[in-house]
Amino acid sequence: MGDGQELSRHDVRMRLKAEVAASVLAAMDRGWTVRVQGHGVRLYCPCGQHGGLSVAGTPASPSNEARRIRRFVARVCWPDDPA
Repeated sequence: MGDGQELSRHDVRMRLKAEVAASVLAAMDRGWTVRVQGHGVRLYCPCGQHGGLSVAGTPASPSNEARRIRRFVARVCWPDDPA
């Protein structure tokens, strides 16, 4: 379960609720890495400056979890940022 293996797009769609998976897939399109962590997954920043974001495998509110992911991804660095 929590062996830290990197997930493919197909694995993300199968493992997470549709709304949450859509947000995680959007992050993957921007270079984020997704790894298995317990019952959920963890997103890792492409620039390596952030510890990442834990994503619940069974969130109480999938829409709130998806919104939280989108906000986090929009807030952190991008690989081509000069900072």
